[in-house]
Amino acid sequence: MIFSHPMILRKVFCIGSAVLVAAIIAQILPRELLENVPMIRAALFIHGLVLGFFLTLAGPFNRLPLWDLRFHPILRGGLMAAFVHLDFTIYTWMDPPVFWRTIVFAAIFGAIIDTIATQLFGDGKKLLRDLSK
Repeated sequence: MIFSHPMILRKVFCIGSAVLVAAIIAQILPRELLENVPMIRAALFIHGLVLGFFLTLAGPFNRLPLWDLRFHPILRGGLMAAFVHLDFTIYTWMDPPVFWRTIVFAAIFGAIIDTIATQLFGDGKKLLRDLSK
């Protein structure tokens, strides 16, 4: 059955956990931020969806072909989350400590989600096996 396939389960886990954490963060945002950026809660929800989607798609890639090295889930998830998070943090580049702190927090969050998803559902060819059937 397609709904028990590891890639589908990874997708549900990655998107679900990213959206859940985004919803929790949206509820604890300071009032000043909510007043200055009225659509920040919707943007956080969309950010969670995009991050979960990218982490799902990154799952099958567990080798760096140029150097023939393993693409560890911590590095893979951290890079994906930091890249997706740039759309929020690009406006804080004038304040370097805030910029780098948010990038590091996003990378840690992405690394945690990707590591847990890899431990639960696998990565590489295991995710793609029997997907077309």
